[in-house]
Amino acid sequence: MKLSYILILATLFFSCSANRNNATNNRALISYESGSCYGKCAVFVVKINENKTIEFEGIKNVEKIGKYRTEISNNDFNEIKKLITKVDFKSIDSVYTSNSTDLQLRILNLNSNKLNKKILLYDNVPFELKQIENKVYNIIEKYKLSKNHENQ
Repeated sequence: MKLSYILILATLFFSCSANRNNATNNRALISYESGSCYGKCAVFVVKINENKTIEFEGIKNVEKIGKYRTEISNNDFNEIKKLITKVDFKSIDSVYTSNSTDLQLRILNLNSNKLNKKILLYDNVPFELKQIENKVYNIIEKYKLSKNHENQ
């Protein structure tokens, strides 16, 4: 009887620890949202996860509407990670505004070594954040996205 309880507890412990590791690997390293404007701005959300997958949701004014997912190369993953490590999380502002009324809002969420930063981007974006934005766009264009059937 004691052996049965020990086996049940061991099974629960190992299954919970496996779920915890999977959640860590699936954590978003970066998420980027591109909002609408008065014109034809692309509206989408993209996440690049620690497990080297991309999750893309095309909403409006993009070639692919819906949810898509694919894996990226180690090289592209390491490049985006390197760009994120260049960001000084403590000194970077959370909002970069403009006096213009029709600028597209972009939201950049960065995660690095237990540091998280949500940044609203309109205009006057620092160079290191612009590099990250450009890399995200390059990755989106480079990879063929397949329909994410899990989230439909």
